[in-house]
This record gives sequence, C-alpha cells and structure tokens, in this order.
Amino acid sequence: MGGAAVTEVSFGDRLGSPAEQRRFVELYEAAFPAAERDPVAQVLHDLGDRQRALLVARLEGALVGFMVYVILERVGLAFIEYLAVDEARRGHGVGSALLEELRRRLSAHHPPLSGSLLEIDPVEDAAGDERTRRERRQRFFERAGAVVVGGLPRIEVPNLAAPGTVGLTLMWLPTAAAEPPPAGARLREAVTALLVEGYGLPEADQLVVRNSHAVSR
Repeated sequence: MGGAAVTEVSFGDRLGSPAEQRRFVELYEAAFPAAERDPVAQVLHDLGDRQRALLVARLEGALVGFMVYVILERVGLAFIEYLAVDEARRGHGVGSALLEELRRRLSAHHPPLSGSLLEIDPVEDAAGDERTRRERRQRFFERAGAVVVGGLPRIEVPNLAAPGTVGLTLMWLPTAAAEPPPAGARLREAVTALLVEGYGLPEADQLVVRNSHAVSR
C-alpha cells in the first residue's frame, strides 16, 4: 500500500541529541494547529514514560519525520495521534515509510494489532488553500490504504487550546489490506478507548457518551 518508500530512511523509537529534540519540537509545533496539539512538554514527558509511543524517521542521521501513537490496549488497536514530515521532504516517501514501519510493528505486537485509527481535519469545512491542504492529506492516507470510518465519519474531540470541542474526520488504517474498519459495537468500543486512553477522558464524560451514541448501529 502507499507510494514507494525512501530506501535511505532509518527508524528509531527515541529522540537522540538535544538538537534532535529541538527539531522534533519545531516540526511538531509547525505541523499541527493549537486546538489539536497537546503541550509539547507533556508529549515529551509521556514519550519518556512510554505512555505514548514514538517512531522517528531519519535520513543521513537527521530527523525528517515522526509519528506519535498510542496502543489502545482494551481494543487491540493503535491510535495515530501525530504524523509530521519535514516540509522539504514531503512527497518523497517519508510519510509512507513511517506508515509501513508502523504496520510492521503492529504485526509484530503480541498479540498483533489489526489496525489504527487516525483523525484529520475535515475537507468539507475548508475553502481555498486550506481545503487543498486538507484534500492532499486525506489522499495521502487513502493511498496508504486508509478509509473514512463509515459508522462515525466525524468524531468530536476536546479542543486542546481552549474550552470546547473540535470535529475531525475519523479514518481507519488496516495493518493488513483485508482488515475492514470496526463497525457497530466494535466501533463504539474503539471510539471509547480512543477518547479514554488517547485523550485521557473519564469513561463517563459526556463527550465520550455523545460519540458512542453517534456510532451507527
């Protein structure tokens, strides 16, 4: 699935030098809007404690992209929180290589994980250059084999910069090509796990309840 990977990419699961940590922060803060971005100090803390998993891509020793993800233990899936590639390296297979490496890791997990959930900004909510950017990002994931989750095409998540919520498009990236997206009760469990384990919400939180009720039966 996806485009041809960059053969020179190497992968790691930790940040190296202070300079590489600074580069990670630069990419992170440039790639995601404040409403969808946890404080970087919290992300670094959680990566250090292994509460979040990290996959970094390097070319000739330099960090050119990364993925932050969470294993949703209760449902046996992954949640891709953040995927970013250096702007100068976009379109050269770095992002596709990160997704393929994630698939390899999920297949090797014990037990293997069937796929990943991820969120993107809704295309239909934007116009002009921003709409083009969102379309490009959705097509990137679709080329890698991802599909919009039909049972809950839009998920409501906490706004991480201000009170309120943000509506995002929910997508499914299978570990193996034949694995269908979760649906029905399985999707409700997955969405609950995403919000509880991924966003740290209590299971009784009204946002968790609303999203669960919004899943088509």
